[in-house]
Amino acid sequence: MKSNICFTPGAGSNFKSQDGNLSCLQRVWLIRGKWCLTVLLLLFCLVGHTQEIGNIEGTVLDFNNHPDSATAAWAQKAAPEMTALLKYLKEQEQKEKKFNGAAQFGFAGDQTDAASLYKINGGIAVSRGYYPDKFEFATDMGLVINNGTFRENVSNVFITYDHSLPKGDSLFLENYMVMSRFSDEFLGIEQRYELGGGFIVAFWSKKLTPAGNAELNRLRKTELLPPEAGSDSVRLCVNGQCANLKRANPQTNDAELVYRARQQAKVSLRKKYNRFRLALLSGLIVEAEKVSASDSLITVSGKQNFTQSYAASLHLRWEMRPTLDVKPSDNWTFKIRPYFKLPMPWEWYSTVKSSNGFTSKAIDYRLDVQTNLTIKLADWFNKQASVDIQYRILYDNAPRRSFLDPALSPTTAPLLLAAQKTHQIVRLMFMVRF
Repeated sequence: MKSNICFTPGAGSNFKSQDGNLSCLQRVWLIRGKWCLTVLLLLFCLVGHTQEIGNIEGTVLDFNNHPDSATAAWAQKAAPEMTALLKYLKEQEQKEKKFNGAAQFGFAGDQTDAASLYKINGGIAVSRGYYPDKFEFATDMGLVINNGTFRENVSNVFITYDHSLPKGDSLFLENYMVMSRFSDEFLGIEQRYELGGGFIVAFWSKKLTPAGNAELNRLRKTELLPPEAGSDSVRLCVNGQCANLKRANPQTNDAELVYRARQQAKVSLRKKYNRFRLALLSGLIVEAEKVSASDSLITVSGKQNFTQSYAASLHLRWEMRPTLDVKPSDNWTFKIRPYFKLPMPWEWYSTVKSSNGFTSKAIDYRLDVQTNLTIKLADWFNKQASVDIQYRILYDNAPRRSFLDPALSPTTAPLLLAAQKTHQIVRLMFMVRF
């Protein structure tokens, strides 16, 4: 499915589309306005979604009034542990609610079949939450300094929202939404917008890193069993010793909130400090892009440069991404994320025909393989410094293309002008998280 929007106006054009409706400029701003509105609504929902455990004041259970002397003695020892658990859960809740940031800069190398280039790269990212909801906004760009001028040749804006579908301690299923904007001078991509969503199924190992085990042991020391509806007592266990204690305020649901917060913290720790994750993402994306092609071709008059700007296109694609995350220790992480962006069955092939009967036909799929190795350098004052080594390869099996005038070809076959198929990126980045 192709749109009728024309992004390349001629002299004196008023940016009108071919059907005379909204101008291209108006449509672009309309899309951006909807993006901003969606992001603001998403942020509002995230900020407004608060757990009530932070509002609990005082104690949840009654540790003082016990006729049994043995239970009374145990309760006095358990009281500080319960206070420590409540404090820990409130800290975890604050970590889930606050926004975290990251800044990175470094050097990058780009290579296609036609050119190679080294440049400065930088970016920022903001995230909030970890489990069950996670929001992330990230942007990065590559800058080239050439003859005293700056030029941006690759840029990314990436917004994602993940929601785990909790069922006990399972992390098997998540759903996600994603919005992105991408440009790549090497591949001739002037603008590419993607909006979509889907599901992620994942297998998580049961082993945690040393920091994760330390956090989990701290959480396991004090356990509140599921409170029974209508009961004024709750069973509390400290270091394996258990007793039934009365609620400090039977009119509230504080005990239920503490129990749920503890369960959520346990799953969150497993997600954050897991050593190994194998997953499969699958979903649908709507893709709008504006592309141009530029190349040097041999004509009857010798070697000539050609540039062609194509009308914007709109496609529905199926996206699939196997995922491998390895975190053997707290000091380094390795990730592989190959994205397969496939066409719908009714537009499986991209076909271009020349005026004299020649055809260029290819399956319209794309591949985006992203790998990165992150090595932590230092921790100080809730900040973390690390080095990130990234390798990315973008491949388009059916780039935008067109046949030139047959009279220009030195052979019987017409010349085919096409955008580049492959772009390889290598980055060495220094990152600070805060």
